[in-house]
Amino acid sequence: MYNYLKIRGYKQRFERLSTLMHEYWDSLPRQQMANGHISDLGDSEKSAKLRKEILHLIPYVTEEADVLGISHRVRSYPAPIVGGPVVSVDLFNAIVDPNQGHHRINRRKIIDCVEKAISTARKRQKEALFHWLCPWNWIIDGCALVIRLPFLILRRAGLPPKVEENIISQVIKIISVIVIIAYVAYKGLKLDLGPLFKLIGF
Repeated sequence: MYNYLKIRGYKQRFERLSTLMHEYWDSLPRQQMANGHISDLGDSEKSAKLRKEILHLIPYVTEEADVLGISHRVRSYPAPIVGGPVVSVDLFNAIVDPNQGHHRINRRKIIDCVEKAISTARKRQKEALFHWLCPWNWIIDGCALVIRLPFLILRRAGLPPKVEENIISQVIKIISVIVIIAYVAYKGLKLDLGPLFKLIGF
């Protein structure tokens, strides 16, 4: 249930960012250029307020996009004649600062990134809900948490995650699984161990 609520929060923030993004762009003062292009003239009172809200959201959506594996960074290449370094541009930041790289970031790229984030979060939310609605997963998740709890404490203390993957850790996992199997057998229950082994990393 925790994962479901957490991912639902991700989706709501992505959706909020999308709404603010379009409102912000629509509220920007515009100037018609002689060549037919339209240029933004900076912030109005309304767009400044929306910009502030967006900036407050960006640290959260950036971290959450990384958790969901959503790519939100692109490379900006300089003109061959001019030369220069390749610059990494964050598409969420480009909502309010599209001129981070060598060229102005196209808004379509930004919109596509935000929409992909919403879609991915919605998909993961459904998967988390289906997982939570299956009582069998409660047993597996509970056992996995008991086994991994010492390692979670060690990580909080500053030890690297690789500690969990070394030989000693694997031995401890095996012993923990044996204890769980013995307890379940003592209670007279039959257990399919395949999902359990997969979840705890064997």
